[in-house]
Amino acid sequence: MIATKLSQYEYILILQICRFQSRLFIQYYNSAKIGQTHWESNPGLSRLLSIRLYRQFIRPQFEYGLAISCFNIKQVAVLEKAQNTCLRMIFGGHSTSSTSVFRHLGNLPSMRERILTLGFKFVYRAFWLPDEALFTLLQPVLTNPAHQWFKLLANPIWLSLSNRQNADSKACKHAIRSFLNQGLFLQRSQQILLSACRPSLGVDPILWLPMTNYERSRFIRWRMGWLPGRPQPCSCGLHTTSRHHVIECTGAAIRLHLYSTVQPNPIDYVLNMLPLKKPKNNKNNAFWIFTWPILCRIMLDIEQICLPGVDLADHAATDRGQLFLNWLPK
Repeated sequence: MIATKLSQYEYILILQICRFQSRLFIQYYNSAKIGQTHWESNPGLSRLLSIRLYRQFIRPQFEYGLAISCFNIKQVAVLEKAQNTCLRMIFGGHSTSSTSVFRHLGNLPSMRERILTLGFKFVYRAFWLPDEALFTLLQPVLTNPAHQWFKLLANPIWLSLSNRQNADSKACKHAIRSFLNQGLFLQRSQQILLSACRPSLGVDPILWLPMTNYERSRFIRWRMGWLPGRPQPCSCGLHTTSRHHVIECTGAAIRLHLYSTVQPNPIDYVLNMLPLKKPKNNKNNAFWIFTWPILCRIMLDIEQICLPGVDLADHAATDRGQLFLNWLPK
């Protein structure tokens, strides 16, 4: 019989398991030499491949038993901290850096969202078990409202279904996606950097489109707010290197032939237009052939402004977006 709540011993056990799994992931990264902060010089696995490995091998260890458990806020925070530790190893963040933007880029839900999603799937499947299954035979006995089963039935995704008893797999997938979209909408309304990213669920194309390591690094760092990073005096001598100023200082809107008022800003506006899969025709080729090299040069100019003591002249010849242009259909 499932316990109605986790004991203090079980909570401590969960904490120790999460810490152990986090250490295993850190050791894996160190042994593979892919946990470096400087992505440009990193010859190891890509960020997207690292995310795939985390989802396939590491996160399932955190998720053991989540579908039939009910956690309080502190216990969920332990799981979130374990996942954040692994993600910071992937993108090279410090111990307190936010992971919300990177989770969105890699299409990784929070652990709270995973708890509710797995709990919903468990409840849904429980109603489709064979008549001779153990849980089907136990259901008539579960009459105490304080039992864990009734807590699982209070799952918000399950309650969002209009016809729960006859819901098919398509309706369940739609309910899960609607729940995740609502969470994304709420987070975007509270976080400026996240609001500038793509408004839909899915892996951001900047993680997998063909480009050099330097180009990908600049785009990811821009999304996460690390470029321009901490404000410092701009080379123009007028303002500090804030996100808004570097866009104006480099003339991004004019160079991209966009209005300066385009939302969220000219750079993220173009990044949000990147194709989600390889185009089957060359209808939009002219747009990207013109826009992509200019955008790559703008990002190089921004990095030069933020790193005045570093000579990036050699990058002007190599980081022109040619790999992406070669990927487009002819």
